[in-house]
Amino acid sequence: KNKLGSVTICPLNQTRIPQVQMPPTHEAQPMTAVVRCPDWATPAVHQVFGRVAICKDLETCQRISKAYNLDCVTLQGDRIGKSGIVTGGYFDPSRYIRLQAWDRRQQH
Repeated sequence: KNKLGSVTICPLNQTRIPQVQMPPTHEAQPMTAVVRCPDWATPAVHQVFGRVAICKDLETCQRISKAYNLDCVTLQGDRIGKSGIVTGGYFDPSRYIRLQAWDRRQQH
């Protein structure tokens, strides 16, 4: 009940920013351009989100995912993996115990 999940540790001094070709289009942008973080955390953000693009719609996600071998997500939260797997739909926020625990911790 009190277990919140697992932790992945990235040694920042050994983390390299992957070189990823992103689509030159206004219909999509790299996730790393949207995530705000302190400068010291930039390598970790690029390690985690470097191969993810945010697209305006599902059709754009399909096209960019296939052409650039990227994971893509729409503004509505639907995702297309580079393997072609599509996920999405309604997510019940009450199911996300980690987010609830984080919110409680931030309030104290």
